[in-house]
Amino acid sequence: MSPLPRLSDTQSKVTNFVLFQLCWTLNVLMPGQLSALVTVAAVALHLLWISQRALRELRFIVMAAFLGMVVDILWQNLGVLRFPDNQGYYAEGMIPVWLVAIWLIFATTVNHCLYWMRSWPRLTLLMAPFAGAFAYYSAAQIGAVEIGHGLWGLLALALGWLFLFPTFQRISRWMESDEEPGYVEQRW
Repeated sequence: MSPLPRLSDTQSKVTNFVLFQLCWTLNVLMPGQLSALVTVAAVALHLLWISQRALRELRFIVMAAFLGMVVDILWQNLGVLRFPDNQGYYAEGMIPVWLVAIWLIFATTVNHCLYWMRSWPRLTLLMAPFAGAFAYYSAAQIGAVEIGHGLWGLLALALGWLFLFPTFQRISRWMESDEEPGYVEQRW
């Protein structure tokens, strides 16, 4: 069996974007363990086919997803997020498995299709709160999640993303500089 062919930089970014969008949509339209499993398979495909440094990227994905899950659990426990169909032993105080899967696939975008945002830190601070809150709002409109506290809940989500996305970028930069000092082009 031959390995998958290497993609060009543009093809990698487009493929990463498409994988993320497909997995996000699948998990929001059909939240559950099956959609989460498909997303984990997409992350594995990303690591095998797109990532140039799979082990480093896997470490980054785990760190970013863990941080995102902690913030989502905080939001859930504060009543900002509610999951109407989240039942079972993990329901009390935890987020559903499909949301964990979304965090995993989202983490792949930071170093690929959203890598360009590193060059625009002010734009990042402006866009991240709106894009993050909009993703939750869109999921709420579909029925996968409920946002509590009305406008205050959306504001909490936006403020969380004001912290989260720049933190993801800092972690990514730290991981790059720790392994390859002085190297300035995209290395994921």
